[in-house]
Amino acid sequence: MAQNQRSLNKLKDVFNILLKMLKQQPLDSISITDLCQQAGVSRTYYYKNFNSKEEIIIRELAIKGTEYLRSALRQDTNNIMLFTKYFEITKRDRQIWLILIGANQEYLLFQQFSDVTDYLFHNQLINPTQTNSFPYWKKMVAGALVNVAIEWIKGGCVEEPAYMGKQLVDYLRSW
Repeated sequence: MAQNQRSLNKLKDVFNILLKMLKQQPLDSISITDLCQQAGVSRTYYYKNFNSKEEIIIRELAIKGTEYLRSALRQDTNNIMLFTKYFEITKRDRQIWLILIGANQEYLLFQQFSDVTDYLFHNQLINPTQTNSFPYWKKMVAGALVNVAIEWIKGGCVEEPAYMGKQLVDYLRSW
C-alpha cells in the first residue's frame, strides 16, 4: 500500500473514532490520549499531523469536498447538477452531518463548503448571475446551501437530491 493511502487510512480511522466519541461527549472533553488509544495511533502521530481535534474533521471534510468536486466535474456542469451532486453526497454522509450538528460543530460544515464554493465560483463552474454586483454572493450561497442541507438532514432527507438541486436553482434564479 502506498504511503499516501496509508496516511489517508489513518486519517479516516482517527476521524471515525473522533465521530464515535463525539456521540458520547463534547469535543472539548475528548482527550488526545483517549482519542489516540482508541484510534490505534501514537500521541506523536497526532501532534505531528494535527494542530487540533477540529483539524481532523476539517481535513476529512476537505477530502469529501474534493470528492464532491471530482464527482461533479466528471459531467457537463450546470448549477442543477452541482447542487444535486451536493445533496447526493450529503445524504450519503448524513450520519456524519448529524453527529457534527449534535456536537455543535456545524461551523466546520460551513467552513468546508465555503472553500468548495470559492473554488466553483473562481473557476466559473457556478454560473455567476448577481456575483459582480454583490461581493458577498459566494458566502451567501454557501451559507444558504449548508443551512438548507442541515434542515433537510434533520427532516430525514425526505426529498430526493435531484428535487433539492432543482428547487434551489429555481429559487436562486428568481432572486
